[in-house]
Amino acid sequence: MLQELLTRPLKSQPSVALALAARLIIILIMLAFSVMIIRGLYFSNQGWVEVKARVVANEEHSSNPTLYTPIYTYFFNGQEYARRAGTIARDKQYVIDGEVPILVNTDNPAEVKQLKETRLGTLLLLGVILIPCMMMTVRTIVEVERLLKS
Repeated sequence: MLQELLTRPLKSQPSVALALAARLIIILIMLAFSVMIIRGLYFSNQGWVEVKARVVANEEHSSNPTLYTPIYTYFFNGQEYARRAGTIARDKQYVIDGEVPILVNTDNPAEVKQLKETRLGTLLLLGVILIPCMMMTVRTIVEVERLLKS
């Protein structure tokens, strides 16, 4: 279908063909950017292992509304570590003695990332990129089919 569009002379306005080409270029750039994000996240998590941490407290911050930072402990290579989470919640979203998945740096076990945040951020970023990309792809396909029928 695309080959037919590219090889046959267009009877319609050249601006339509230019707009389609621009959309295809934007789609390719967005897809390349998505691949780079996924690869970057994969390689940024190499050297990190998933560990279950236990929530031991919720540190309260005086503000309006009240904010809480969960504090948790975890074991890695037989040693126990205690850390304050990097997130602040409006409510006590972490249950005391509940388990939280975290990523531990194998080279520096005191350095951790909250797995929940990593996954959520990735999904949001990819959604912001891929949803418009899919919409543009569908619209471009419809335009190409319309051009081929004319």
